[in-house]
Amino acid sequence: MRKVTFPAELDVVEFCTDTLRKQLVPVRDKLRDIRKEEEDVTRARKRQKMAHKQEEDRKADLRANGADDKKIPTKRKEGEKKSNGDTEMTDAVYKTDAEYDAERAASIHAAKKELYSLINPSLASDEGANKCGIYELRGLVTHQGASADSGHYTSYVKKQGAIDPKTGSRKDEDGKWWWFNDDKVSEVDAEKIESLSGGGESHSALILLYRAIDLPTAEDVKD
Repeated sequence: MRKVTFPAELDVVEFCTDTLRKQLVPVRDKLRDIRKEEEDVTRARKRQKMAHKQEEDRKADLRANGADDKKIPTKRKEGEKKSNGDTEMTDAVYKTDAEYDAERAASIHAAKKELYSLINPSLASDEGANKCGIYELRGLVTHQGASADSGHYTSYVKKQGAIDPKTGSRKDEDGKWWWFNDDKVSEVDAEKIESLSGGGESHSALILLYRAIDLPTAEDVKD
């Protein structure tokens, strides 16, 4: 059996009429920009955590060798350039998780407001309409066997984020999936889903279930 790949996200904008495409493209493009910004922030946060850990490890090594805390130099980083062209060096300042979370929450809220403002009013009033033209993979039915007349069938469903008891809203998803294999239910990583493109007699995707991605509502963008 030959491999048949499938996307985690399905962009159907190119299949829409010119009129609908003009309504969907601004929202779709803005959504991609927001995702790119979130990825950049996540990478920057990881870099800072790593740098902070390296700095703490360096100080711990110096203390272990008998250095006085007051005499341990603080790591310096490049700041703004001076008028003479030299670069000013400043003490490295590391943000706390709470500070990062607060900044991220404010950034997400601002992005949601901007994204919501781009949704065409006629689409916004239609609860069943896809407002950006992008669908995400949420479930699969797989088949294992040499022919469609026999074999073994299983299914996968993407996990939703847990509901926050304080706010009632869902938390971020962790990217994992539930695998339903007869009476056995187990948790698998996204890499498992990527391996279901077929080839040979291994499990391969037979039915793909997509859902329009969630976009902010009027309630979400309230200050």
